[in-house]
Amino acid sequence: ACGDLMITDNRMPKMSGLDLIKKQAAYGCKGEVQNKLVLTSVNSKKESQMAKGIGCKILKKPFKLAEIQHWIAECEKGIDPNRKLADLNLATL
Repeated sequence: ACGDLMITDNRMPKMSGLDLIKKQAAYGCKGEVQNKLVLTSVNSKKESQMAKGIGCKILKKPFKLAEIQHWIAECEKGIDPNRKLADLNLATL
């Protein structure tokens, strides 16, 4: 899946949120990586460096709703309404 904004947890059953963001890019998602937020309960130095390398934001739990609302508002300012997020192959649908 690809979108203008994405919020994911870093601890998921089969992969981390950081790995999900890397896979999206590898499969052609053109959504801005800085518009992807990873929530984590353990903000290790390794995770922080990985997020910085990818270009996404990481937010440690617990967080305040206002932090996410502010992040969303900032992301919305840079979204081009005419963007193309991913190539759509209608033959596979």
